[in-house]
Amino acid sequence: MGMDKVSDNLYVGDIKDAESRKRLEDNEIETILNLSTQSSSPEFRREHDKHYAHIPMRDGEQTDERITLIIETAQRLREMTDNSMLVHCDVGSSRSVSIAASLMSLDNGETVHTNIDRIKTVRAAANPVKELADQVARVTRDIYN
Repeated sequence: MGMDKVSDNLYVGDIKDAESRKRLEDNEIETILNLSTQSSSPEFRREHDKHYAHIPMRDGEQTDERITLIIETAQRLREMTDNSMLVHCDVGSSRSVSIAASLMSLDNGETVHTNIDRIKTVRAAANPVKELADQVARVTRDIYN
């Protein structure tokens, strides 16, 4: 399927996108947030050590603290470079879309749900689990606004 640009310097994709050197280079991705239940290879992690974080996450409700940790980690990663960031999970349809929408909200002031709708216009696979999207929206609103 391939990764999709959802806003300036922000992409959503799946595990295959994250492990494709060509896709990463073509999109100038230097920062990766892996929300997949799978970890990338040790060689890959060494190569992306400075700009790579793996916080495994399953679809469905998480603790608010975990959502906060993920968003704060993503923000710190974004501050490390001016180049693009890839947020990915296993398939690139729920967890990565919800967190990318939160990051977009922090940038543009729109709601998480509005940004999910924007992501859906460029990423056919975007289909966040409602409970997770609602929780990410609430945490983003309560903590960051």
